Amino acid sequence: MNKLIGVIREQGWKRLFQIIYEVKINNLITKFVSIIFRRSGLKNIIVIESHNDFDCNGGAFYNYLIEHGYNQKYLIVWLLKKKNDIKLPYNVKKFLLHRPSILKSYYISRAKIFTSDNEVVPKARDDQKMYYFDHGSICLKNCKPFFNMSRKKIDYFFSPSPNYDAIYCNQMSIEYPNKKMLYLGYPRHDIFYVDSEKEIEKLTLKKYNKVILWMPTFRKGGGFKRNDSLLDFEYGIPLINTEKDFCEINDILKKNNTLLIIKIHPKQDIDTIKKLKTICFENVFIVDNDVVKEKNIDVFKLLKNTDALIS
Repeated sequence: MNKLIGVIREQGWKRLFQIIYEVKINNLITKFVSIIFRRSGLKNIIVIESHNDFDCNGGAFYNYLIEHGYNQKYLIVWLLKKKNDIKLPYNVKKFLLHRPSILKSYYISRAKIFTSDNEVVPKARDDQKMYYFDHGSICLKNCKPFFNMSRKKIDYFFSPSPNYDAIYCNQMSIEYPNKKMLYLGYPRHDIFYVDSEKEIEKLTLKKYNKVILWMPTFRKGGGFKRNDSLLDFEYGIPLINTEKDFCEINDILKKNNTLLIIKIHPKQDIDTIKKLKTICFENVFIVDNDVVKEKNIDVFKLLKNTDALIS
């Protein structure tokens, strides 16, 4: 009751009802359905969640499954953050992650394998396997206040190296050492080693000597009223504070026939980048969620075709 009152005081009634609808009812339905099928065997079902739907490690893993025909044996269930009318191949289904569904709960209660990049969907049974891919190679800022993976029933974590495990476990609030770390490389890294279309041509057909990709992480966003910075940014990104700054950067880029692509983090609060979206320069392109969806851009294919990364 105290926790309930705390949510109302800090976040308001609207947020309370949102939590009840998106989380509590979802979990209750899944728990009820899993009780019904607790004595039934698991089925060949893989449940996938990715950072921004069909992208990141979950998206790369899914593409691998489809390209190698695993959907002939396994039913693949996508849990999406946003409604998407994309046509799916054989034996692939999609559900909204934050909307209650009895059928979705049935698949969750019977699935053998779960993968997650960002929001961990609680597995229903101990004999199911949950793999946490993560959506970043390593933590570039202090994420410990926002993660407590010890509360999640995660069987394995993907890690870039044993040398990083102590930091990773500290940031994720899980015990260290443990036997849950897997060093298989991240699924999305496979994109670097296969032929792919020129993603830059989805943005422009003009030829540049060099292309630089800048991917600043979010400062404000990523959760309810979450703000990871003590500073206010005019355009929602660091370093550039005035239109004059943009003009100076564009002049340097133009002089060197170089393109700068600023890829906005998908969790960045959209109100903070409204002014940024009005910027129009010949050698500076702004790529936000809307552009990614409209032009069907894969960030790692884009990265593969650039000359430098600022991160």
